[in-house]
Amino acid sequence: MMICKASFFLIFLHAVPPTDANAFINITQQEIMNVEAGQSVNITCSFVFDSPSFTAKWTRGCNHSVSLSDQTCYNGRISSNSDLTTESGTLCYKINSILTIVNVLEIDSGIYCCHIQTVRGQMGIGSGTRLEVIQRKPIQEKNPTNENMQYILYAVVGVEACIILVLLIVVVKFCHKGSTQVVNQVFEDESVCEGKLHYAEICQSKQSNRVKGRHSEEKVTYAPVKLR
Repeated sequence: MMICKASFFLIFLHAVPPTDANAFINITQQEIMNVEAGQSVNITCSFVFDSPSFTAKWTRGCNHSVSLSDQTCYNGRISSNSDLTTESGTLCYKINSILTIVNVLEIDSGIYCCHIQTVRGQMGIGSGTRLEVIQRKPIQEKNPTNENMQYILYAVVGVEACIILVLLIVVVKFCHKGSTQVVNQVFEDESVCEGKLHYAEICQSKQSNRVKGRHSEEKVTYAPVKLR
């Protein structure tokens, strides 16, 4: 009977791991984060533990104990969640506790720390993440008046270019037509002069063969002259 009780006692001690409420949990946080005002930001703290059960509290400053959820300036703008993965070859979990702040304001700049407590009473505090909120760059609004003026200017320039092009085409055609008429007129004048010249030569040659003082008949034949 005593042997059974001893065996049961040994088995019980082996099944229940020893607890140490003073054990410290090593928590890591990103040192600094920059975000533009009006955006959202996720601040994460990470640690390794053998149980997925824990509670997390986020504070403004590592020496403060007041949770962000109890501060009115963060009402409706913060939320927290966690994700975990198992460590390869071990029975431990890698746990990430995530604080989300939406619509970040410039007054939100500061150090944010996570406080972790396990189901066995073990605690840990992160080193803190410094959040720096950058002022949002002003958005330059478009002036509709300036845009309309630009469109009008482009339209006027286009119309002027079309008018100039049409005038150039008309001038070129007019000059070409005028030069053609002048050349044709020159050719006609030369043809007339050549015709008169040939006719005069024929008449003169016929008149030179006539003998003065004698009455005689002379047969004259006119041949057509081909003008070049």
